[in-house]
Amino acid sequence: MKMLLLLLTMTAVAAFAACGDDDDDTDVTQTPAGSVTGAPTASESPSATDEVTATPGPTVTNVCPENPDSATPDELIVNSPSAGLQVSSPLVVQGLATAFEAVFHITIVDAEGNEITDQPGMTEEGQVLAPYEEPVAFEVTEATDACLEVYMLSAMDGSVINMVQVPIVLLP
Repeated sequence: MKMLLLLLTMTAVAAFAACGDDDDDTDVTQTPAGSVTGAPTASESPSATDEVTATPGPTVTNVCPENPDSATPDELIVNSPSAGLQVSSPLVVQGLATAFEAVFHITIVDAEGNEITDQPGMTEEGQVLAPYEEPVAFEVTEATDACLEVYMLSAMDGSVINMVQVPIVLLP
C-alpha cells in the first residue's frame, strides 16, 4: 500500500512538474513545483480521524513569511491541505517526508508571524519518502489567514531546512 501511495505521489509530482512555469509571479505557496498538490486521489481516502475539516473557499491571502530553505519534492511533500483551503480544527496534514530520525515539524503562523500552534510530526525512519498523517489542533476566534509550515531541523545546527509553506484560512 505504501509503495502504491509513493508511486501515485511520484506520478502526480512528475505530471505537475511537466506543466511548466508560467512566470506570472503569482505563486502563493512559495514552494517548489509538486510540493503542494490538489485534492487526494481515490487511493488517498480520508482516515477515520479525518472528518470534514477542509472546504474550498475564496482566494486566500498569502501571509507566509520568506521561506528560509524550500524543500524539493524528494525531501518533503504536503498533499493536504492544499493552498487556499478554509480549515477547521483539527486540521489533518498529510504528505511524504524524508525526515532526519523520522521527525519533522508543523507550525501555523498568522499574518503577523505569531505562532498559532507548533508540534512535531513523525514518519517511518529511512532515507526514502515516507508517508505521514498528523492531526493539528488550533484555536482561533474568527476566520484567520495563516501559513502552514512543514519543515525539518538541521542535524548540524538546528536551523530550519526543507520547508514547505501552504497559505490557508483557519476557521473557528
